[in-house]
Amino acid sequence: INAEYGGQINLKMEGEKQSTEQIIDHYFEQLNNCVKILINDETYKQREITEGEVVDRLLKALENLFAVGLLENVTFWQYVQKLGKHLPETGITLISKIKKSNPTSLGRGRIFLRKALNEGKLSDYISFLSTHESSELYYSKTSILSRESETHQLLILLKSLNMLNFNLPANPKGIGNEDFWNQETPPVHQRHKSYVYPTTDKAETEGVINKSRSERDIRSVQTAPTTSHFVRPIWKPDSLVTNCSSCKKEFGLIRRKHHCRSCGNIYCFECAKKDTLPELGYHIPVYILSLIHI
Repeated sequence: INAEYGGQINLKMEGEKQSTEQIIDHYFEQLNNCVKILINDETYKQREITEGEVVDRLLKALENLFAVGLLENVTFWQYVQKLGKHLPETGITLISKIKKSNPTSLGRGRIFLRKALNEGKLSDYISFLSTHESSELYYSKTSILSRESETHQLLILLKSLNMLNFNLPANPKGIGNEDFWNQETPPVHQRHKSYVYPTTDKAETEGVINKSRSERDIRSVQTAPTTSHFVRPIWKPDSLVTNCSSCKKEFGLIRRKHHCRSCGNIYCFECAKKDTLPELGYHIPVYILSLIHI
């Protein structure tokens, strides 16, 4: 994968060329699984994280997600550098230091991800960069940063990493080389594809939403009550859903998709209703699954 020169990534899985959506889903699932391991494993939560196989998978998944959809001859580092002048002072300082740390654009982009994780500010920086009006000058509409629901999920995952203490080596040997990742990241094995619910420091996630939804199988998520932070579910990616999760009717031009703010799943207009959800911080009506369909 040549992330340095931008353009499209051709990922081959099981011998077939994958679509952009499949590539994003592949690396997003890999990222999600790594985050889940890091935030739920006591050994990671109780020590400084400096290296490890899971961390390597996490970083590679992030790098590849940000490489998908880059316009021709554009790099992730160029995107960060150009828009970085509008970041908070900490971000501007970080970018200024990175310019001198590695001669290649690829290496600088990787160093940015590592240093931002160490600072606990990666979610803040990506949130700003993805919403800036100039993003369209660097990314096509096929990128994850051009899709509202996927970006929303990505930011929740990145924010959940803030509770961890990262101290990654920022500029390891060979980080600017194209073969820095010597082999394809091995999969993080999970029985089901699932999505992480980030929590506060006082509680950790206990439930996930399974890809299989033969029933309304949203598992309970128990977290400590808070008054200043709302633990909202991650949204199911639009690309994974073709039918309403309640009535099973197919989505199309007339029947549109609506994310339930309570569970994160996708329903049609007939199965959803608008109501306030103050326990999750929604004080104006938003879409939630109607009780008559539960």
